[in-house]
Amino acid sequence: RLDDMMFLPFSPPPSTFLFPVFLLLLLLLPLWTSPHDPCYHPDGRPRHCLSEFINAAYGVPVNASPDTGDWVLTLPLGRRFEITYISLQFCHQGEPSDPISISVLKSMDYGQNVRNLQVLQPPAFMSPVRAPLALSDLQVGGRCKCNGHASKCRRDDAGHAVCICEHHTAGPDCDVCEDFYFDRPWHRATPTHPNPCVACQCHPLGAVGRWCNQTSGQCLCRDGVTGLRCNRCAPGYKQGRSPLRPCIPEECVSYCQPSQVKVRMNLETYCLKDYVLKVQVKGMERSGPWWQFSISVQTVFRIGSTSRVRRGPQSLWVPDRDLGCGCPALHVGRTFLLIGAEEGERGWGPEESRLVADRSTLALQWREHWSPKLRGFRGYRGTFPATITPVF
Repeated sequence: RLDDMMFLPFSPPPSTFLFPVFLLLLLLLPLWTSPHDPCYHPDGRPRHCLSEFINAAYGVPVNASPDTGDWVLTLPLGRRFEITYISLQFCHQGEPSDPISISVLKSMDYGQNVRNLQVLQPPAFMSPVRAPLALSDLQVGGRCKCNGHASKCRRDDAGHAVCICEHHTAGPDCDVCEDFYFDRPWHRATPTHPNPCVACQCHPLGAVGRWCNQTSGQCLCRDGVTGLRCNRCAPGYKQGRSPLRPCIPEECVSYCQPSQVKVRMNLETYCLKDYVLKVQVKGMERSGPWWQFSISVQTVFRIGSTSRVRRGPQSLWVPDRDLGCGCPALHVGRTFLLIGAEEGERGWGPEESRLVADRSTLALQWREHWSPKLRGFRGYRGTFPATITPVF
């Protein structure tokens, strides 16, 4: 196993020669002969696989330097390899006159520490010719160390050999799990256990995204949600009615009105509200007992006669307790249909004439097919007919 660097110190003869050297370090394992992807069985099940055989020294610059009468050739491989052979070929203009001694050293920390890998002492040759030593070819045959999770090893734009990982693994050596595949810890593949990385099984509502811990598989849960998969409410919490706040404190169960899902809205409900707005939430910050949301009003479907709400940037104020109970459930970066009263049910705000959203406000994640229905409401004049009850 040759990892970061290879050193070839040797004592040169006074003449050049032709001498190919092959160092057999590992047995050449048999290659897969299946026409399918070597990392998978024909039925799609993952299996242990080996990266293809390459010349690890191809295109890699070699540094030659003298060291107490010897010459040291340093070959930085840049990654870990399973080495099968090393081949050295020298130019020749005669026969060597002195014994040749070649040592192969390896380093796993970029040359800080080295140890012997192989020592070779060929027979001595005698020659009256004294000329400089010349090396014509150096080959290092082996496979990228991909931990049994790749069958291919390619050179990137910088010329470094990298594993083309399978089994939902990642990293230059396929030594970590791919994003969102941390359901169980990473393991190296073996002929009996391929150990593929498994997708995180996070609950679509209870978890924040699909990420889970690469060691424990624990998903990142929303407030009030617990469990390895974020699939149940924590103690002291009950299931809420908003997909953005699936679990709310027990005291909030009867506090939030109206329901934030499965809303049936008729023309009378529409007309009794002070505002009906399509808004995008840009940011939020706390201000005493209130939360101030920065919103962009994209469409004004309805406003009161004295309202100063217009399209463009606005501030929306939400009481701390109401937001804590998830009514309304607002999230930065999303677009909502807001239906409520400008001063809320309390009739007061942090300052005069502020746009307020509280537990009486509907905050529905926007759906584009609502536009024609709402525009139809906006143009209506007269009494409220009981038969007009479109469902959102």
